[in-house]
Amino acid sequence: MAATKSGSTPIACIRVANRYRKDMGDLQVLADSIQSVGLLHPIVVTTDNVLVAGERRLEACKLLGWTEVPVRAVALNEIVAGEYAENEVRKDFTPSERVAILEALSTYSHGGDRRSNQEQNIALDRDEAAKRAGFGNRETARQAMSVVEGGASELVVAMDEGKVSISAAAEIASQSEDEQREIVKRGEQEILEAAKQIRARRANIALKWTGDSEWNTPTEYIEAARRVMDGINLDPASNAIAQHTVRADKWYGKSENGLVHDWKGRVYLNPPYAYPLVEQFVEKLCNQVTAGDVTAAILLTNNNTDTKWWHLAITHAAAVCFTAGRIRFYKEDDTKSQPTNGQTFFYFGHEPSDFAEHFARFGKVVETC
Repeated sequence: MAATKSGSTPIACIRVANRYRKDMGDLQVLADSIQSVGLLHPIVVTTDNVLVAGERRLEACKLLGWTEVPVRAVALNEIVAGEYAENEVRKDFTPSERVAILEALSTYSHGGDRRSNQEQNIALDRDEAAKRAGFGNRETARQAMSVVEGGASELVVAMDEGKVSISAAAEIASQSEDEQREIVKRGEQEILEAAKQIRARRANIALKWTGDSEWNTPTEYIEAARRVMDGINLDPASNAIAQHTVRADKWYGKSENGLVHDWKGRVYLNPPYAYPLVEQFVEKLCNQVTAGDVTAAILLTNNNTDTKWWHLAITHAAAVCFTAGRIRFYKEDDTKSQPTNGQTFFYFGHEPSDFAEHFARFGKVVETC
């Protein structure tokens, strides 16, 4: 069994796929740290030297003039095929490395660019992929991913070193980076207490925001929107619970009032369904699209086809998807909730064919222009 092995590899041999590109941050600070205490965590690659985790470490080593780096190689084919138990992956890798392995497994198991192992292209569902990547279930994997994607570096390190659990780290990652750093400084017991307070606070905010219960969009629809728009820059009507799934670069909750801010880039909007808020948010979106500030957007609303705001949205949209059946929105306690009528996804942008490709499985897609 050789799912992982340690050693050293010439830097020139490690290939970095574009999808691994992250914000490099202050590489000099990291390089100085590595120069002082060494590379504490080896760089993770596949057995054919494709980077899985550790791009910042790799770039910092290049900055130091290193020609070789310590690596830990993972054989994705053994993990996909089930020949290497998930508890072994959990033991050998940190949570953030397991997130990277989960992302690599997704590409590998659906074809990807793993040229030497094409015979192992086995499609994994989300739950199975999460287990193979060393997570107990999909929810734990989602929490770890939210920390890696939205957490300050100090929080990610604390999670990887076991100073904070994945679930607690996910709660803290919903705060601003400055707040995260301040919480991490307090110590392990204080971190846990802060996570409990954040959970209680956001549950209360979500209840007030919706008036009844939170109507958070399930993962499959968010991931489809992310693929259509190649990312989500802004969620202007959101809450901390929803951001575990949406993971927008920026989001506004009730206290920030997204209506008073400028919207830019790629927007996902699931507005509050109370009148007049729903009309105000739809009008704001259409205005920002017309102004050219919003370059692409996906709006989710109920099928209120008799309303002024629904007709305003379809007038500006490039395509719509009428869902087949009602969406089962999720609550904080992981229970599901269905509204009394169906939903519409509106697409604003220049790629209606991409929208049709990714949303056709949810219902009837019609291009409007």
